[in-house]
Amino acid sequence: MAKGGSHAVSGHTTKNGTYVPPHRATNPDSSKTNNWSHKGNVNPYTGKEGTKKD
Repeated sequence: MAKGGSHAVSGHTTKNGTYVPPHRATNPDSSKTNNWSHKGNVNPYTGKEGTKKD
């Protein structure tokens, strides 16, 4: 699988009953430099900055 990129995630309800609307997510890999939720990165679809640390 190529590094980077994103994929669509369908809307769904979590086990605790919380509804998660459809959105895009980064493709899974071991890199933090292309993970939108990691601190120092920005989600290009929402403009939100990542908050997760190492």
